Amino acid sequence: MMTKTQINKLIKMMNDLDYPFEAPLKESFIESMVMTPTY
Repeated sequence: MMTKTQINKLIKMMNDLDYPFEAPLKESFIESMVMTPTY
């Protein structure tokens, strides 16, 4: 699980990179990142 801080950093990073996905897809990607355990 990612912490809220990590998620916010991830969102900011993707926004800074002008993440090429549509918003709903971006949100589902973030959700999948959140739900996936980090090893």
